[in-house]
Amino acid sequence: MNNLLPQARLICPECGEGDIIKYGTRKGKQIYYCKPCKKRFTDTGALPGRRIPPKVVGDAIAAFYDGLSYRDIQRRMDSLHGFIPSTATLYEWLRHYVQLGDRFLKSFKANTGNTWVADEMVVRKECLAMERYGLQDSLPSGYPPFHNTDYSGCSNTV
Repeated sequence: MNNLLPQARLICPECGEGDIIKYGTRKGKQIYYCKPCKKRFTDTGALPGRRIPPKVVGDAIAAFYDGLSYRDIQRRMDSLHGFIPSTATLYEWLRHYVQLGDRFLKSFKANTGNTWVADEMVVRKECLAMERYGLQDSLPSGYPPFHNTDYSGCSNTV
């Protein structure tokens, strides 16, 4: 998982150096001072190169995969986190983190054997038919994935 996202350690957003000291507070937020570039900044909890914390971005992405529209996600972000990201920002978050997820998942390889078992079953009652089929690796790996198809449009009814 360390290869997926950069570590969220405190670095200067201006020069990228890690030689940072605490430099007081302002409006209840900690201020930091970068010794090499002499800039002051606050830590938002975001990953390097980002301004929004990962939890907030994760909430938005989860809402998208729950079926919410961009506008609904904006309303949710406003009520939960107090800010409204633009639709372009939401799109960029999705694009970026889906690409990271794809790269991460490509490192996994399924442990399969050379033999596969196919199964098919058709159940009929009057004019209704249900077909169920699935494939399973011959290695013991749990339950096979099955797919159900319902053929319920009868031309002649009883």
